Amino acid sequence: MQRQESDRIVILDLLRGIALLGMILVHFNDKAMATSGLGKFTSAFVELFVENKSYTTFAMLFGVGFALQIRAAQARGEASQLRLLRRLLGLGLFGIIAEGVFGFGVLIGYAMWGVPLLVMWRWSARALLIATVLCAASLSLFELSAGAYQWATLGVESTRAANKKATVSQRATRAALRTAETQASFTSVVAARMKHLPWQHTRSFAFTPWGPMVVFLVGLLALRHGILEHPEQHQRLIVGAMAAGVLSWAISHWVLPLPWPVLPIGRVAGPIREGFRIIRDDWLALTYIGAVLLVTSSWPKLVAGLDWFVGAGRLALTNYMIQIVVIDVLTREYGFKVKLSAEHAPFAAFGLFAVLALFSRYWLQGFRTGPCEWLLRAITYWKIEPMRRGAEAASVMGAPAKSK
Repeated sequence: MQRQESDRIVILDLLRGIALLGMILVHFNDKAMATSGLGKFTSAFVELFVENKSYTTFAMLFGVGFALQIRAAQARGEASQLRLLRRLLGLGLFGIIAEGVFGFGVLIGYAMWGVPLLVMWRWSARALLIATVLCAASLSLFELSAGAYQWATLGVESTRAANKKATVSQRATRAALRTAETQASFTSVVAARMKHLPWQHTRSFAFTPWGPMVVFLVGLLALRHGILEHPEQHQRLIVGAMAAGVLSWAISHWVLPLPWPVLPIGRVAGPIREGFRIIRDDWLALTYIGAVLLVTSSWPKLVAGLDWFVGAGRLALTNYMIQIVVIDVLTREYGFKVKLSAEHAPFAAFGLFAVLALFSRYWLQGFRTGPCEWLLRAITYWKIEPMRRGAEAASVMGAPAKSK
């Protein structure tokens, strides 16, 4: 597997760049209006083939990157837990800015569920596989047990009434946020988002590891088996994962939605209809990742032709933060109030990605890393490191804390 400076795995940056483009497509599609048959088709295409898959790829690569840092620290004989906890804290701060200020929520979940990786990365492959399945089903199992408990203690009708009341309350809270986000005052919008933030991350689903944690563990298993570093040695396994991804995606779209026997309690019926969230639409990301691994391992020179994606992937955090600011400011009432049609959304997405890729290409000619990555690294190591290439050692924020 080709590597570049600082022993980076190039394929990871390439996949991050591709995932970044997917996320930009999804974000523009979410803001767009389907005004015609073509617009409806475009929107449906993004929802069917891109939405969730790009987030899954991004999350998996985060898990892989975090595990690589743990592995490297252990290889150097460093006790890295405190340092990596600071990294997760820094990522959480970026997440608060992303969600509380600009309304895009991904990074807080990464920061939360990165903590268990500090322990779990040592587990055997079998233990990790079992943990992956249990984590995937955790929310469904919670809902199933909670529904069964309500059913047994409250009875069918009281349970239905309680669930309906909770659903109405949740919808009202989300509707209030959407209404607040239409204000022309930036400070009012931010205040509403910050107020919504604790509610969003203290609900029951936030404490069950069914989301990012599952994908982190899949990435950790892939790293453990050398699939990302040596895909040419695991072609059969990759093809199998690709087939499983397509099958899971197809079942989630065309089998699980079929009419099923009606159960009296929604919290019992829901997990069954959703395949306990083990069968997921977003596993199609495995197919995309596998295709990239197979193609680039067979034709290594192709990676050089995709250096625009690689550069964008190296600055993934910076580019992620830039694109959410741009999209939010472009489309909100406090910003430029751009009304984008769904058929034009892909052009806007590719255009923004091209600008970010060009920015990344020229930034990396003079700097070691992106500004957000540099700041996150400063928080992680608690010292200022040179950003410019060839720069002299910079001043230190404070004496590096000894890791424990």
